[in-house]
Amino acid sequence: MKLLDLIVLKKQDFKMYRISAEIFFRRIEAMVDLLMKENNVQFITEIEPGELYIEPDLMKTVCLNLLDNARKAVGENGKISLKGNVTETGYQFVIEDNGCGMATDELGKIKEAFYMVDKSRSRSTGGAGLGLALCDQIIKMHHGTLRFESAIGKGTQVTVIIEGEKKNEEL
Repeated sequence: MKLLDLIVLKKQDFKMYRISAEIFFRRIEAMVDLLMKENNVQFITEIEPGELYIEPDLMKTVCLNLLDNARKAVGENGKISLKGNVTETGYQFVIEDNGCGMATDELGKIKEAFYMVDKSRSRSTGGAGLGLALCDQIIKMHHGTLRFESAIGKGTQVTVIIEGEKKNEEL
C-alpha cells in the first residue's frame, strides 16, 4: 500500500523512524539468505553500528530490489556484499557484486521506468524494469542519493546514501 501511495498519489510525507542499522540490515540478511544459498551465491554483510532515519518498509523494498538485481547479475557461484557505515551526515550502504556488470553508457538510463539493460535476462528472471525507478524515488523521499558504478565482466557497486534526521524536524 505504501508503494501505491508513493507512486499513484505521489505521497511524500511518510512517517520516518529511528532504527538501528544493525537490526534493520540483519532483518534484510535473514530475508535473502536462503535465496542466496539456493543460488550458491556467497553473501557477505559488514554493518557498522549506527542509526537510520527511514521509513522501514519502503527502505526494505529498496534493499531487497538492489540485492535481487545483484543476485540476477551474478548468477550461480557469485559473490555479493552488503556493507554499511556511518557518514558525517547520516548512513550509507553499499551493495557490490562480481556479476556481469554494465556499460558506462547504460548507467545513466537504469533509473528510468521500464528501462532494462538486458531484456532477455529480465524476461527469463522476471521483472518489468520498474525496480530501480522505484528505488530512486524512495531514496529521494529520504533526501538521499543512489549511485552506481559498474564495469562489464567485473560487476556493479550500488551506493545508497541516506541523510540523517534534520535537527529542526520533529518526530
